[in-house]
Amino acid sequence: MNQNLNTTIHELVTPELLHTLDVALTGLETAAAFAVGLSSRDRARLRTYGPANEGFVPELISAAEQYSSLVPPDRSPAEIEKRRVATVELTKRAVRCANVCQRLSDTARVAGDGTVGTALDLYHILKRLGNVEGLDASIGRLSRRFAQRPRTNGSTTTGPTPAGSSQPTTAGANIAAFPTAPAAQAA
Repeated sequence: MNQNLNTTIHELVTPELLHTLDVALTGLETAAAFAVGLSSRDRARLRTYGPANEGFVPELISAAEQYSSLVPPDRSPAEIEKRRVATVELTKRAVRCANVCQRLSDTARVAGDGTVGTALDLYHILKRLGNVEGLDASIGRLSRRFAQRPRTNGSTTTGPTPAGSSQPTTAGANIAAFPTAPAAQAA
């Protein structure tokens, strides 16, 4: 990751940018009002239109058109084709939305890492200056937020770790740059 990204995200996230994102999200929510939400159980019960079916459906439509006299009226090839096109087009947009959501989520995580890392840097600076009147008490309260936490491999962390976290922060870590979407993306 671009090391400068960790220090510039907070400068890029302006009230104007947040407003633009909120307007776009509201527009998306309004446009997708027809969209359904499924439980994981319901999702597991549905047949999927994946690579195996991508060839099956057009071939079936072709066969049904050749033998149209045998096709029941409620199973017309035209209706199946409309469903196929809707599936393909919605999937393209769902993938684009998922990619944007993942990038926003990753960016928020990087921003959080920068926030905690910078705060820890300041904590260590203040801790070294602990002889200042009243600062010792504040550092004492802050230090209680840190504890050695067992890692998943059985060892413990050696440095302060934010409460609720299982690993120390990585302020300034080498993290890949936030990818930007092309201005004109094929739909």
